Amino acid sequence: MVIRISVLMKKNIFGLLVGPMSKLVETITELCIPIIMANIIDKGIYSRNAEYIIKEGIFLVGLIIFGFSASLICQYLAAKVSQKIGMELRNE
Repeated sequence: MVIRISVLMKKNIFGLLVGPMSKLVETITELCIPIIMANIIDKGIYSRNAEYIIKEGIFLVGLIIFGFSASLICQYLAAKVSQKIGMELRNE
């Protein structure tokens, strides 16, 4: 049983490697958001620097979109790989 699953996992190695990596990217981006928000408050709002607020706000939106894209990739690959492995196990 373990050997069969390992053979099936080797067939789907791309999804098994890229999926967790994209989840890691999503997690890192989610952890950076509070730091950027703190910088916006400390360096932008307190010193009334509108240019800094806009620049960091645009960067924050880009970071959110990047993290969301990584999340979509992870969820897609997880569903695809699990369905393929399940189908191949049933067909054996």
